Amino acid sequence: MDHRQSERRAIPEGPAGEMSTRAEPAAPPKILAYRMGFAVAAAALAERIGLVAYLNTHLDWDAKQCKVSPGTRLLALIIAIMVDPRALYRLEEFYHDQDCAVLFGAERHAADFNDDAIGRALLKLFESQSGQIYSGIPASRRPTGLAGDQ
Repeated sequence: MDHRQSERRAIPEGPAGEMSTRAEPAAPPKILAYRMGFAVAAAALAERIGLVAYLNTHLDWDAKQCKVSPGTRLLALIIAIMVDPRALYRLEEFYHDQDCAVLFGAERHAADFNDDAIGRALLKLFESQSGQIYSGIPASRRPTGLAGDQ
């Protein structure tokens, strides 16, 4: 039953105990809580500098064949390195404890970041002359308006 619908039941009412049908409120929806920590800040900074778009532009990939872009997968790897470097060989497990919808968009789930998917993204990065991509990120995507900028 949808949580917005009410259930109608016969409920004893009044001193004579007559039965009446009155709507009872439905149970509230299940609420999930995650300890996100630094992962949210890292994802926000990556969005601010356009990291995923930059990587997707410079990597050779086909959007029709990929469920998740290599830029998003590489961002997942970067966040995991920054938050818990021990999680590198178990990214999917790491992201079961994170809210992937907040970090990567509503369509993302922990299963999108399994070892095979991350391996394919790393292969795309390697095949794209990664040194040029790395050197291009600081020059073209430097965030502005941060403390210390003049």
